[in-house]
Amino acid sequence: RRTDRSVLPLTEMVQDLAREVSVRYPNVEVSRHVVEDCRILGDEIGTRAVIQNLVDNACKSVKAAGHGDVSVNLKLEGHHAVLRVADGGLGFPKGEGERIFQRFYRVGSEMTRKTKGSGLGLYIARAAVQSDGGKLTADSAGPGKGAIFTARWPLHVSKEKSA
Repeated sequence: RRTDRSVLPLTEMVQDLAREVSVRYPNVEVSRHVVEDCRILGDEIGTRAVIQNLVDNACKSVKAAGHGDVSVNLKLEGHHAVLRVADGGLGFPKGEGERIFQRFYRVGSEMTRKTKGSGLGLYIARAAVQSDGGKLTADSAGPGKGAIFTARWPLHVSKEKSA
């Protein structure tokens, strides 16, 4: 799949999209901690979809669980931009961290599930991050113990280096 890749201001995108999504969940506390001037080379539409999906899923999880909050953290680790979206919501069984990225996979059963969705969001998000040379992973300590989603992208390094 061909994408239109450009230098993206990841700092601003994360700030703006986290704020936009959190407005839809007035009873969910969303904290944001982002490093200044973080840029990646990527597809803008795909990257926006990743950020929106991760923050929206976290807010939905907290709302459905009736407890917890959401933390959106963007930092630099080596030559990567690392976005961590953590929530204190529903979580998922240990060991399901890979399965949740499968197409149409949804945690829980149809009878007990508390959130709506197609089971495609995380599949699409992972594909978008991977197409920009990155990695998307998920972890949870178990049901009711929240989840942490981590997206890593290679940093964009400007060609104009000061001598």
